[in-house]
Amino acid sequence: MSPEEIDEVRAVMLRYYVSGHADPKFPGIDDIGTYIKPALWLIQERYNLPVSGLSLIPLRDPSFVGIWFFNEDPDNRLSFYRNDCSYIGPYVILIDGKFMDELQSFPKDYFRKKLGPGHDLPPRDAVAMENAIGIYPRNIWFWVVLHELGHLARGHDERSLSNNETLLQVGPGVYLQYPTSEREADEFVAEVLEVFGGVAWAPTHQLAAGINAYFDRELQRLALKRYEQYDRYADYPIELAVKRGSKRVPMLWRAIILYRHLVRRFEFEPSEYSERLVSRLRVVHE
Repeated sequence: MSPEEIDEVRAVMLRYYVSGHADPKFPGIDDIGTYIKPALWLIQERYNLPVSGLSLIPLRDPSFVGIWFFNEDPDNRLSFYRNDCSYIGPYVILIDGKFMDELQSFPKDYFRKKLGPGHDLPPRDAVAMENAIGIYPRNIWFWVVLHELGHLARGHDERSLSNNETLLQVGPGVYLQYPTSEREADEFVAEVLEVFGGVAWAPTHQLAAGINAYFDRELQRLALKRYEQYDRYADYPIELAVKRGSKRVPMLWRAIILYRHLVRRFEFEPSEYSERLVSRLRVVHE
């Protein structure tokens, strides 16, 4: 996106903040400050980019990375960015608040269902899941924002964000078309985790566990679109519909590929959920 186009988005966002259709203090953003600071340090020291911090208000400040949230789009000026989180240009990340609401809700829903009436979990596991309800949404933020910061760190521009598509094998017979820029942004997430503790750092494990909860939910959701009941052990195909020619990468693809990065870099044992999902997944172009 050109500087002029970013200025147009900035003007729209300022109007939305004044009208209440955007919120500079989006719920949950404060929780990730501790985890984002190492990423900003890495961008400064390893990639030699001048970054002073994050800015949640769309003002001109070349030393801050702007993270702008919108909740509504009454003027229909941000339709391309709905239901997504996007790196739109130098030092600017644009996020649909409703998209983040949904993304954060799945770990809470998943664990609350596991803790429903009559559950047979051991007390220790039940306590861990209760704690996870508050922890995992923060780590979803961590993943999303670090991925977008990865575009900044790797110097991606409009051309590199839309070109250089490649096919990545994520499982037996399963190949996903994935822009090189998206892969590099995911690698930056793993790089931050590695530099600041690797397998010994709690967010590494929490992020992997949160993605697995997502896999489990998606197994059920995609299966129930075609089958009356969901059998976690049944070997039926699960179809993921993708619009032909679309440059947007489905969130499930992103999660699968990021999880593969974590498994390779930190030598995790691939989870049952991830292996089952990949072995059943079939990509269908609409």
